[in-house]
Amino acid sequence: MSKATVLSYALDYFNKNEGSGVVYICSPEDNLARHRRIIFGQWYRETDTTIERHHCGKAFSDEGYYSSLLIRKNNPRKHEIIAAIHRHLDAMTVERYSSVDE
Repeated sequence: MSKATVLSYALDYFNKNEGSGVVYICSPEDNLARHRRIIFGQWYRETDTTIERHHCGKAFSDEGYYSSLLIRKNNPRKHEIIAAIHRHLDAMTVERYSSVDE
C-alpha cells in the first residue's frame, strides 16, 4: 500500500468517526515491524493533520510488536481513550507474562 492510500483511508475513517481512535500493530512475522513503524512515523511527521499518534507500550515493542494509537487532537474523550488503551495493553502484558511463568 502506498503512503497516499494509507493516509487517505485514515483521514476518511476519522472524518466518518470523529469520536474514535485507531490502534495499528505492525506484525513482526517477517521481521519488518520496526521498519514499518519508522515508515509510518515519517508519513505521520510529513502530514499536516489533526490526528495525534501515541505509542502503545514498551513491553510490546520489546517483543517486536510496534503499535500506536491514532486519535483526533480535538477528540473530547482523547484522554479517556488513551488511558483505556494503555490499561488494556498493560493487562495483556501481565496476562502474557503470567502464562509464561506457569
